[in-house]
Amino acid sequence: MIKSLPKLELEGGDENSHWVFSLPIGDFTYEHSDGEYVDMTISKEKIDEIVNHSNRAIANFLSEAPLGSTPYRIPILKEHIKNGERYGDVLQLAYKEADGKNGLWALVKWNPDTYAKISNNDISFVSIGTVSNYVDSNGNHYPVLLNEISLTATPRLKNLGSLQDTLNLRLSESQPQEKIMTPEEMATLIADALDAKLEPIYAAHENLLNLNASLLSALEAMAKPVEEPVEEPVEDAVEMSEDEEELEPELSEEDELLKLTERVSQINASLAKKGAKAKLNLSEKATQASKPTTPSQSHEARFNKLKAQGATPMQLMEDYLKSR
Repeated sequence: MIKSLPKLELEGGDENSHWVFSLPIGDFTYEHSDGEYVDMTISKEKIDEIVNHSNRAIANFLSEAPLGSTPYRIPILKEHIKNGERYGDVLQLAYKEADGKNGLWALVKWNPDTYAKISNNDISFVSIGTVSNYVDSNGNHYPVLLNEISLTATPRLKNLGSLQDTLNLRLSESQPQEKIMTPEEMATLIADALDAKLEPIYAAHENLLNLNASLLSALEAMAKPVEEPVEEPVEDAVEMSEDEEELEPELSEEDELLKLTERVSQINASLAKKGAKAKLNLSEKATQASKPTTPSQSHEARFNKLKAQGATPMQLMEDYLKSR
C-alpha cells in the first residue's frame, strides 16, 4: 500500500490528480481485442498529434458547455467498456520524458473510490483508446483523439509499467517542460475557443446598441412641438404692372371718377372682411393661449420625464404612439 502520494503543483488540482504514463515511444507488438497480435510503431510525431488535438478538444468541451453546466471530460473507463460508469477524468495530455519513461502522459483526476483501490494495489494498469476523424456535437473536427483511458487487468502493451510506478512521480520543474501546458497556457487555449464562439454575439450586441441610439434620436425629434407656419400678410391693394397700365384705354374724367369710386368701395369691403377674419384669428389665439400647453408640448414634457426615468427606446415609442 502506498503510504503517501504528493499533490501535483497544478492550479485546481488535488491529491486525487496525478500524471499517468499512458503510451511509450518505440516499436511494439500490440495485442488486439480479437486476440491477434499486430506490430506497430509509436513515434514522437504521432504522440504530438494526439496531444495537440486532444488538448484542443478538452478546451472546446469546456468553452462550449452551457453556462452553469458540467462540461464533458474524456473519461476513465474500465476494460474499454462503455456501461455508463466512469472512474475519473482526463484533464490534460502531454509529451514527456520522465523517470526513464518517454511518451504520452495524461493528467488524470481519479474518483475517490478509484483512487483508494489504486492505493491498495487493487488496480494497477491502464490502456488508452483513440479514434480517428472525430467530429464533436459542435462540428469541430479532430484527425486523431484520445477518447478514453481504461483501467485494466490485462494491458495490451505489457511494457507500460503499473500505476503505482508513477503515482509518486512529480513532474519536476527541473525537467524540460516545453510539452506540458501550464495552467496559464490551458486558460489561454480555453479563452481563445470562447472568443471564437462569442464574436458573433459581440457583433450583434454592437448592432443593437447602434439601433437603440438611432431609435432614441428619432423619438426625440418626433417629440418636439411642430411650429405652425406664419402667414405672410397680403397687401390690400394689387399693383398693376406697367404693361397693364399701358394697355388700359384712356378714360374720360367722369368715367375715371366712377371707376375710382368703385375701387374705393371694393377696398373698403375687402378691409372689412379682413378685419373680421383678423378679429376671429385673434379670438382663436387668445383661446389657445389660455390653455396650459399644446398636445405636442405636453408630450415633449412627458417624453423628457420618461427618458429621465430610464425608459427604453421601445417604451418611449409606445408612449408616443398612444398620445397620437
